[in-house]
Amino acid sequence: MKEKIVVKTKEEKNTISKSMKGTHNNPEWKLRNSCQSAVKVRCVELRCVFDSVYAAAKMINTTTANIAHVLAGRQNTAGGFHWTREC
Repeated sequence: MKEKIVVKTKEEKNTISKSMKGTHNNPEWKLRNSCQSAVKVRCVELRCVFDSVYAAAKMINTTTANIAHVLAGRQNTAGGFHWTREC
């Protein structure tokens, strides 16, 4: 099965590029948008509640995916800590 190759014009590429500038790579944008569907999480060992998975991951220097995997039950710890959802 042959893959379909889509060739974009230079104008289309520039339009897409301009629309992406300053959004997804901006740390403020990431923080603002991560809080829209934020889930409060609690670190069992530190006895600390974080407003979001993103905030917790930044604080302990791990990824949001690792904490999410613990919350989903796919792994036991993230960053060396146990995590639970805060209701």
